[in-house]
Amino acid sequence: MADGVVWNFFQLPPVQASSTEEETVFDARARYCFESEAWTDLFSNEMLELEYVWRQEDLKFINLLSTLRVGTVTPELIAFMEARQAAYEDAVAGGDDFMHNTTHIYPTNEGVRAHNEQCLAAMEVKNKVTRVTFRSTDKAIGGVHLSDVDLANVLDHGLMPQRATSLCIGSRVAICVSDYRKEGVLNGTTGVVVGFQQRFPGEWHGMIVGSIPFVEFDTINQGVR
Repeated sequence: MADGVVWNFFQLPPVQASSTEEETVFDARARYCFESEAWTDLFSNEMLELEYVWRQEDLKFINLLSTLRVGTVTPELIAFMEARQAAYEDAVAGGDDFMHNTTHIYPTNEGVRAHNEQCLAAMEVKNKVTRVTFRSTDKAIGGVHLSDVDLANVLDHGLMPQRATSLCIGSRVAICVSDYRKEGVLNGTTGVVVGFQQRFPGEWHGMIVGSIPFVEFDTINQGVR
């Protein structure tokens, strides 16, 4: 653990990976690192609790999140979630635009794939566009002492990435890096695919690719980028 590194143990529980992707669930045998006997020896019992919430200003919502994150389900929280579920169902009944333009979070990858496929199929018909499928290829480079097959197995087991991703013009996406911070596009910023540029045969950032998507991101301070 390097100096200055901060961990947030409320983000995700430890996960004991199973044999298949959809069976990967929380396993009580997997422990948080601070439950180890070595933790106190290395870091003592000191803990820094960050109390200011930067991404929310609604105090009621903040309080509900604070109780939920420690596993406390109150009647107020249940009423709030039921009200939000009812509002969601009303919005879905209002048309396909809500389903396509709103970020959804699912507990399993299977749910994510089903939702994405539904949206892609609907956009292909409605907007008369064709999806482009991007397939990953794992290759050991830069001194990695693993064969390509072994590397792929390690990545599949540790990260559980999907081998192929399909997009079409109109697809909503989110960036998962902060390489474009100066442009106001931070990790988690969402946007819309507006086109594709063919790059085959050729290279892009050192990778041989067939085409790359162009995305307009909705930034907080600078509008669409």
